[in-house]
Order: sequence, then structure tokens, then C-alpha cells
Amino acid sequence: MFAPNAPPQHDPLVSARLPAVLEEVSVVRENQRFATYKALLQGKKVFVKQARTTRLQESIRAELWGLHSFAELARAQTLPFEIPRILFSGTDFLVTTWAPGNPMRITARSMTAREDIAVLADMFASIDSATRLSRYVPSNYTMAGDGASDEAERVTNVLSTVPYGDYFDKRVVGKAIAKLRRDIAIPTARLTHADLTPQHILRTPGGRTTVIDYDSCSLLWPRFYDVVNYAYNAVVHDVESLALSTELLELYFEQIGESVDRHRRSLNVVAAARGLYSIYEHLSAPDEGHNTTDSLTDERVEFIEQSLSLISRGRFFLPA
Repeated sequence: MFAPNAPPQHDPLVSARLPAVLEEVSVVRENQRFATYKALLQGKKVFVKQARTTRLQESIRAELWGLHSFAELARAQTLPFEIPRILFSGTDFLVTTWAPGNPMRITARSMTAREDIAVLADMFASIDSATRLSRYVPSNYTMAGDGASDEAERVTNVLSTVPYGDYFDKRVVGKAIAKLRRDIAIPTARLTHADLTPQHILRTPGGRTTVIDYDSCSLLWPRFYDVVNYAYNAVVHDVESLALSTELLELYFEQIGESVDRHRRSLNVVAAARGLYSIYEHLSAPDEGHNTTDSLTDERVEFIEQSLSLISRGRFFLPA
């Protein structure tokens, strides 16, 4: 089985609108949502992020808020990573200090996989500890802003736009949506990065770590979103990562001093939404909502279906 996913379509680069004070501007990465650059500001290397559309200017404001919020968190409690410092911003761009290092690359075949998973667990646990005393708010668990009342309604809406029944058992998907709808109010919300993936964790050979990309940061994501999002996506991208994802969750809960079983329903709410939305991402072209360009393979379909089936039956979302 193979479902092609169309490549992203880019608008012309918009760097011409960046301030003249930035010199030697060059592209780092671009997609349908943002363009990122390295540049010199008064002789020092800096990072620049620019929205590609007017609609995404709100994401620049969200990223500024996220950077500020995590900087405040780091002042209250030591975190095992650095946060870029905001230098200045405009309507559609922001400029921060340069983050050294390269993205973490964690695969089941990596010689340092277990060490890297331990680093991730420590990061997730440290954020959990730092936000433990934050004010809880009821979690709507939807960042869509499209009129959906909750994540169950949102995922139902987006799945109706793709032919998921050609690849997935509609009964399994329907039961997962029903389970998500029943349990949607269980998680509590905390300050969450919401996109804490290896691509956004930069490490130097000396071990210096910096977390970047805060445009999804919010107070309205469930407490366990980051760790579940990572664990789930890792297996979707590489089914051989199942053991590493399981180990990550075990280490994480060991560090926060709680049990996986106690929070199984909250974890499954996040995993159900991630799995269902992953179906949409793999069957739709990249847009302002997602950057997924991976194809839908037999292995991915099997894992997502098995996971959703486990969740529907009240079992833990990762297969044993």
C-alpha cells in the first residue's frame, strides 16, 4: 500500500521585506508556512523566522509569547536546555540569538539512541516539574481556531476531507473518535511547547542543548502532550522505534514520580487525537496546518490502526 503525499508548494521568498540592518541573509529552511534564515546583526550571527502568509503572522506573535513564557520558566527553575533570546521583531518576522548545534537524530539503529532518549526524558520531566505549580485551566485541546468545540469535532471535520476509508478500517477510526469524544475532558492543561521534536532540539558535540520553534506553545495543551506526541510520531516514522518510545515514557514517568497506568486515559486522549490527525496529515497536501510529506505505508497504517484499536478498548496506546 502506498499513498502519495503531494510536495509543498512555496510562495516566492519574502526576505526582501526584512530590515536592512540584517546583513548576509541566507536561507536555512523553508516550507509552506515559514522561511528561516541566518544573518548578521552588528557582526553577530542571528536567527530569523518569517511568516509566508498574512494569516501566519499570528504564529509569529505566538512564538514571541512562547519564547517569553519559557524564558520566564527558566528563570524560576533550571531547565536542561537553553532558550533563544528575542532581539527584535516585526509584523511577520522575529530575530533571536543564534542557536548552535545540529538537530538530534534518534533512530532505533543509532549507537547513542538510549542516551538520547534519556536526554529527552529529562527535558520532558523538567518541564513537567517547572509547570507543576502553574495555574491549571480546563483543556479545550484544540488549537484549530476553526469553530470546532473540541479536538474530537476538529479531527472529525478534517478526516471528512480525505479518503481515509481507502486505507483504514472505518470502524476502528469511528470507535477511536467516539472514545476521544467521551474522554476529551480528562486531561488538564499546562504550559506546553507542543512541537518538541528532535528537529527542534539542537545539540553541540559538547552537549550544549537549545530548544527552538515555539510557535505552537500554549497554555491550552494537555499536560502530557509533548512526551506522547514525540513517542507516537517516532513510531509512525519508524516502527522499529517502538521500544525506544516505550522506554522514553517509562523513564519520563520514573522521573516525575508517577505511574503510566494512573494517567493512561489522559495519555490515550492525546494519542488518539495524534493518531487520527496523523491519518489526515498523511492523506493531504502540506498546508498552513502541517508539514507532513511522508507517504502512507503498510507499516504506518498497521501501527496507527493497532494503536487506535487499543485506545478504543481502554488499553495503553503503544502495543506491548
